[in-house]
Amino acid sequence: MFSLGLGEDYFVAQFNSRAPSFARFNYYPPCPSPRPEDLVFGVKPHSDSGVLTILLIDKDVGGLQVLRDGVWHNVPASSPFRLLINVGDFVEIISNGVLRSPVHRGGDQRAEREDLVGHVPRPGSRRRD
Repeated sequence: MFSLGLGEDYFVAQFNSRAPSFARFNYYPPCPSPRPEDLVFGVKPHSDSGVLTILLIDKDVGGLQVLRDGVWHNVPASSPFRLLINVGDFVEIISNGVLRSPVHRGGDQRAEREDLVGHVPRPGSRRRD
């Protein structure tokens, strides 16, 4: 945050002990058709609204794409397991666009896929007791 002209603890100070947090675990089974293009809709292009999203990507699956300069790029899944960390829309806002929330989508996959999604809460949000 120094490069943004903000104090050393600016980002951390946006969170407090009452902020809610959650984790979501998604499982995407393989497409049952020999021709997935006939049945698979995929996940529409989107960016993530929160602070951070952590994806566990398996090298045997693939299907994740990121939009850059108007072109969709495949996210390589070349190692046995890879963690991909996306900043969310909130980080893009508080960094004044220096850190960007990537637009991404999930295409068809012929193997099963599991994503571990860890979500950090928005600063200032309150947990309901």
